Amino acid sequence: MNRLAKEDTLLVFFTWLGYYLYLKAKKLGPTPTRKQGKYYVAAGASFGLVLASKYFPHYLGLNFLYYYLFRGQEQFPPRRRVDSLLVFGTCTLVFLLANPVILQPSTLKHMFHYVQEETITHPRAI
Repeated sequence: MNRLAKEDTLLVFFTWLGYYLYLKAKKLGPTPTRKQGKYYVAAGASFGLVLASKYFPHYLGLNFLYYYLFRGQEQFPPRRRVDSLLVFGTCTLVFLLANPVILQPSTLKHMFHYVQEETITHPRAI
């Protein structure tokens, strides 16, 4: 069974690891530290592996939605721009390193056709 759903195992592991590392970074407080930056980079790497294992970007958004809704709390200060750059930059870099085939011209062409709904064909009406 795991052979068929192996992406789900990776998805769950890296999602929860990313949530945990992001929480650790948030709990270090409002003053930026080097340790906090390392946790943001590690969380971004984990989220990048989530996207590489299964294309579910909305799982990444759930984490940020939670902290956006509860940003008024003292224990979860708002994320700074540099923190966002660390998380999303590392996420993008790790995603591309783990999934380089997405940059191939044939893959990009297929994705473009898929978005344009050209991959679904219907029989001609007589």
